[in-house]
Amino acid sequence: MSDPFLRVSNVETLYDHIQALRGISLEVPEGRIVAVLGANGAGKSTILKTIAGLIDDQPDKGTITFQGKRIDNLDAARIVRRGISYVPEGREVFPELSVMENLTMGAYFRSDGRAIRQDLDRVLALFPVMAERRSQQAGTMSGGEQQMLAIGRGLMARPSLLMLDEPSLGLAPILVKEIFRIVKTINEEGTTILLVEQNARMALQVAHHGYVMESGRMVMDDTCENLVKNEDIQEFYLGIAAETGVREQKRYRRKKRWR
Repeated sequence: MSDPFLRVSNVETLYDHIQALRGISLEVPEGRIVAVLGANGAGKSTILKTIAGLIDDQPDKGTITFQGKRIDNLDAARIVRRGISYVPEGREVFPELSVMENLTMGAYFRSDGRAIRQDLDRVLALFPVMAERRSQQAGTMSGGEQQMLAIGRGLMARPSLLMLDEPSLGLAPILVKEIFRIVKTINEEGTTILLVEQNARMALQVAHHGYVMESGRMVMDDTCENLVKNEDIQEFYLGIAAETGVREQKRYRRKKRWR
């Protein structure tokens, strides 16, 4: 059996002197969307930062392999060159730069000019608003437009694996739907995606497999089809309430089972 596209094995990570990840393992098959769900503080974003090489002296334990080769001993720049692109939570566009300058920054490590122009055309086709506002300063755009720009910038690295950290955060519902439609399109065009997301309902609609985190640990994983049917996921992540008088009992059983 061949190795998964991305494999995280028993990883432990300290973040700000706190153990943020506790023996985390997950796999991302090539060509799929894998979602990581969980509440604030569960450690979801730390997983992506650890994979991307953005945490000093990381991971403390465990291994990370990408396309069959270890990357947990590489710095962030070399990981980008290997084909992993990370779109952080909160957009983090360059506010003083124009849309085109932001997109160009995404191809910073590339020198294949013709392919860069092809990818720019692809990004502008995915996000027509970017084409309309090529010269606009990124900092003057709306939150949804900045999120699209951040994803577009990530694609300009021509990644094999695109990691998205909370792409729907702070967006109006209509924009959330548009962002996830674009995420699905990017995947259908051949890019593997690892998605961290609090909006479980939307994430489970577009992803193929899902993991659930609590307090730095993975407590559940399954196909998204099965997770949607799971009573605990329905109650605690999809907002489908249990019957009156049963909610607390189910919460107790869930915590006892997942620990």
